[in-house]
Amino acid sequence: MITNKKHNQIIEHKDKTINDYYAKIVKLEKELEQAKDLKLILEKLYPKFIYGSSVIGVNFSSDGYKLDLGENVLVYVDDILGGKVIKQEGNKCLVIDNDGTVKTGLTKQKVDKGYSYKLVRK
Repeated sequence: MITNKKHNQIIEHKDKTINDYYAKIVKLEKELEQAKDLKLILEKLYPKFIYGSSVIGVNFSSDGYKLDLGENVLVYVDDILGGKVIKQEGNKCLVIDNDGTVKTGLTKQKVDKGYSYKLVRK
């Protein structure tokens, strides 16, 4: 059995929760508008702007935007053998598993003598 006091407490808690949700919705709508404004600004800068000595391009798609960094900007990528490697300094690597699956990627390990890539058999 619920008393009037308990009933009023439940209603007050429900009202507070609803007000919290409304506040979050307003905040998210404001952030969405700011993101749209930022997208418009970036579209005006499209296609290129200068960062140091490198030309950086901005590509827009339905997934968002992507910065195309010039070749002068060092970019870290995943090493296929684990860790990180600088894209510009990485060596091509082929990894062949026991079942014959071949993966390609970059590695920081030295290439095989006389070859332009590193071959790893697992």
